[in-house]
Amino acid sequence: MIAAVVFELRNSWLESRVFQAADRHLTYRVADGPSNAIDYPAAGPYDWALGYARMPVFLLRLHAGGFHVDAQAEDSKFYSILARSGVYPVYPQKNQAGLKITDRDGRDLFAAARPGRGSYHRRGLPRSTGTDFHRGDRR
Repeated sequence: MIAAVVFELRNSWLESRVFQAADRHLTYRVADGPSNAIDYPAAGPYDWALGYARMPVFLLRLHAGGFHVDAQAEDSKFYSILARSGVYPVYPQKNQAGLKITDRDGRDLFAAARPGRGSYHRRGLPRSTGTDFHRGDRR
């Protein structure tokens, strides 16, 4: 028994098997229509800044304005259980998020992104956004 505990502490073999098994059930899929199987985060600076925590309110306002959801993500049952318990999967942080609303012909009615400009390469430094800034004497 002690040998098994020492082996696990050094190698995390059992822990990796548990997470591997859980990973198979942490899924989502995009399905037609609005989803009844999605849990939005309630708070958190990243969730608040990018609008994830406010999605239920946004969706209600859009519905009241005559819009409908064509497709939306549906979480798996295991994903929902964890989310309702306050455990969310770890994803790489996005550099930009946005919302795009189109009419039935696919024309943009509204589009917004946060932050408004910028894309980042692997080192996290901003790429050129179309305006070049130079240091030096300008006349």
